Amino acid sequence: MSELTEERGSEYGTPMDNHGLTAALWEAYVYRRGKIDREAVCMMNILQKVSRTANPDGETTDDTLQDIQGYVDNLLEIRNA
Repeated sequence: MSELTEERGSEYGTPMDNHGLTAALWEAYVYRRGKIDREAVCMMNILQKVSRTANPDGETTDDTLQDIQGYVDNLLEIRNA
């Protein structure tokens, strides 16, 4: 395990836990939406960031919130194009 993986593990949980939760969120989203388009990609990236905040040992960092804000900005730009 690399130092980066260990550091992120303490913030976001193990890759098994974090990516497992992300997969479950994406699966539910795609099941309900029925398709993956540009807007869905933005939303799924937001869900990935949200899954990181679910780790009880971590905290929601400003970086994570800025990333979410960036994906929301992208979504609005796509809708207004």
